[in-house]
Amino acid sequence: MRLIFTALLALYSTLTVADDHAAKIAQAVMPLPPSLQAEATVVQVTGDGEKTVLRKGSNQMMCRADDPAPGFMVICYHEDLDSYWTLAAPILADGASPTEERDFLLAAVEAGKLAPVRGGILYVLNGTFIENALPMSVIFIPNLTSAASGLANVPNQHQPWLMWEGTPLSHVMIPGK
Repeated sequence: MRLIFTALLALYSTLTVADDHAAKIAQAVMPLPPSLQAEATVVQVTGDGEKTVLRKGSNQMMCRADDPAPGFMVICYHEDLDSYWTLAAPILADGASPTEERDFLLAAVEAGKLAPVRGGILYVLNGTFIENALPMSVIFIPNLTSAASGLANVPNQHQPWLMWEGTPLSHVMIPGK
């Protein structure tokens, strides 16, 4: 009887881990358009920055699964932007402000530790819980200015706006609902 119980417990544990793995992948790709979800790479990043590949993809999109920190946040981006997220992760984990993050990344670009962004997109789903998470798309356009684009450079939760204007890291924030 003990052997049967142990075997059932082991089977249940294996199924639970498999279900958790599948759930992490399904949640991680939620911000992506449906046509990109099936082929995206999904990684789990630990608090110390170590990445574990949960699923290897083939379409140059990378998604980061939600971490155990409070709140829900999953992000997906073109693999060329991964070096930015990897480099910024430690200061973001320490609670850096957007200005501190920008200055840190710009210094890395100027020092040659980070290649300038050539463009790209980031998809985010963020909220206190998965049920109230809101989407945001971020389009990187290096050195874009408000004057050249007609975009406001002041945060707005309802309309697109330009962040880090005129820098190699400038990007358009597009909130969604």
